[in-house]
Amino acid sequence: MQVEVTKRAQREVNRLGRWWLANRDKAPTLFEEELSATYQLIASNPTVGQLYTVSRGRRILRVLTGRTKNHVYYYQHRTDVLRVVSLWSAVRGRGPRL
Repeated sequence: MQVEVTKRAQREVNRLGRWWLANRDKAPTLFEEELSATYQLIASNPTVGQLYTVSRGRRILRVLTGRTKNHVYYYQHRTDVLRVVSLWSAVRGRGPRL
């Protein structure tokens, strides 16, 4: 299964990635490694995520990245494509508006 990242989600990835590099000098590559592993996980098992909401007729799922504590929000766009719509810190206490 292919994973596509929306422009919005890519901006969030870039912002969180910059923050991680500036503030986590003991594990500078952990954010990228966990995000990559999460993309691989959902590509191989698209239903692994928990249902977050239904928006515009799409079942939006989310999966936690692990130690970096970010949720990846995605849905099945086509039979062979998953679309990542947001990356959101789980410690924020609320999810994104989708």
